Amino acid sequence: MARNKGKNAKKKAQRAPRLVLVPESQVVKRPNGPKQTRPRKQGRASGAVAAVARKACSLTDPFCTAAFAAKYTDGSSARTMTEQCRGTIFPTNTAGAGSITFVANPVYNAAAGTLSAGTYTLDSAFTSLVGSTMVQTYASRYRITSWGVRMFQTASMTNASGRCIIGVNDVISLSGTFAQGTTRYQEMDLVSLADPMAEHIFISKPLGANAHSFIAAPGNTTFSDAWTSVTYDWTGSGSTSGNAVGFEVVYNIEFEVSGVGNALSPLATPAAPLQPIVQMAADSVQRAMPSLIQKGVTVAGKMIEAMAMRAAAGLLARSGPMGAAASTALTLVAEVN
Repeated sequence: MARNKGKNAKKKAQRAPRLVLVPESQVVKRPNGPKQTRPRKQGRASGAVAAVARKACSLTDPFCTAAFAAKYTDGSSARTMTEQCRGTIFPTNTAGAGSITFVANPVYNAAAGTLSAGTYTLDSAFTSLVGSTMVQTYASRYRITSWGVRMFQTASMTNASGRCIIGVNDVISLSGTFAQGTTRYQEMDLVSLADPMAEHIFISKPLGANAHSFIAAPGNTTFSDAWTSVTYDWTGSGSTSGNAVGFEVVYNIEFEVSGVGNALSPLATPAAPLQPIVQMAADSVQRAMPSLIQKGVTVAGKMIEAMAMRAAAGLLARSGPMGAAASTALTLVAEVN
């Protein structure tokens, strides 16, 4: 036993660390940088926030990629199809001035104003900017999920001038009149046209629950009065008779296919499932965001995304453990519908 103990002591002595003296000039010192921390992994809750926010953006930002083919999340029993209707127009100036109004009609979208003695008179019918659409040809009923307008300058770098009054309306009358330079609107913005690279965004807001109801296919003298419209009134343009500004209009539409034996009927898919938390997040964003946003689509998208993330996080935080579990399931549903 004593012999074994001696052998074990020798082995431990052999395994003991050896101390080696190194000259200070050969010592490599660790740099005094910031402490490195391991990035946190996103859990289910943060994934659910992102999913809810993305669905809310699809219902509030018509220029967002998520808005393409979006369906409203009210659990409708109808089988529906979707379409994004886009069009552009470059109105002609009259002595450097002009006006145009856009309404919630995905087929017949705009009415220009004719200027005479300081007064604009709207056209007697709306003009189609989007060409032939599935909504116009195949829809029995439709509803708008989101829509908006992008205004951009078309004058040259040396010829850009003038200003534009942009006003948000709730009621539009064809053949109606208004004074040039009117500033009495629900929301109003004054934009300089001197910057040839500038663009301005209008995003329509629903005026009530009827905004998400299916309505009859549109004509050229009707539009949904459950959404806000917008009027542009510009003057002082350097291009006195040409095109001072251009407009792109975007409508994201959900529609029911008309008629028995319609060729598109087999392509209709079930409506989006009922997702109250998405509806509440979208409503929160629409109440908070402005209708008129300067500096273009990118700035508008980032602002709306931030609002949607805050709204989703607040709603999920108040929903408790059961809501967190339901929102985790929503993360999967949101990417499918």
